[in-house]
Amino acid sequence: INPRETYGTSSFGGSFGSSSVVKKAVPSFAPKPSAPSNHVPTEDFKPSDTNGLEIGKRVEHAKFGFGTVINMDIKGTDRKTTIKFDTQGEKTLLLSFAKLRIVD
Repeated sequence: INPRETYGTSSFGGSFGSSSVVKKAVPSFAPKPSAPSNHVPTEDFKPSDTNGLEIGKRVEHAKFGFGTVINMDIKGTDRKTTIKFDTQGEKTLLLSFAKLRIVD
């Protein structure tokens, strides 16, 4: 059975001695392609302590490049930040995993 097709019988349940197969295409939900990451971290790249990170700060991420912090979401130990990267768009990152260098 092809997972992209659905099968069924007529609405009469085949009571007239015949059944029909209805085929419907299922849309493909391919992920959006993202911009390629061509960022090469600066030579002195070293992750900063992000405890003092604030909205408006410029940061560098080893993969996504340079960006500006546009939102901070701190709930207990779950610390998240949304960064608008210059070439990669907006990303929401967990600060416990993201290795960010605070630029200014």
